[in-house]
Amino acid sequence: HLRWFTISPDRITSVPDRGDPDEHRMRYPRFKAIEIDDDRLIINIVNPVEGKRDYTLMAPSRPIFDKVVEKFQEYMKQNCTVRPTDMELDEDDEFVDIDFDGAEGYEELIEFPADGSNLEVIFW
Repeated sequence: HLRWFTISPDRITSVPDRGDPDEHRMRYPRFKAIEIDDDRLIINIVNPVEGKRDYTLMAPSRPIFDKVVEKFQEYMKQNCTVRPTDMELDEDDEFVDIDFDGAEGYEELIEFPADGSNLEVIFW
């Protein structure tokens, strides 16, 4: 399923691209390692919580893949000193959305295909 990600220095979350996405919001644990497949544009987030499954993501294009890998590496560098108890999610943890007013520090990973065909615009 297609998911939209928010990557901030202290948190990574995603919502699905379907009706009522807030009910299916995911917050990812603080991770210390990723595995990448450059040929298939796949990123595997190694789950630091023992016994929990890893997260496998597939980027739609090379530029997005490269940017996400870069952001994940920055995230890991920022969070490499966390304690194991910090990596577990509390069920009562609430998602705090980032306010993008003024777009300070906000970077679009996908540009609108202004000169694209109708098919490209539909899939955007």
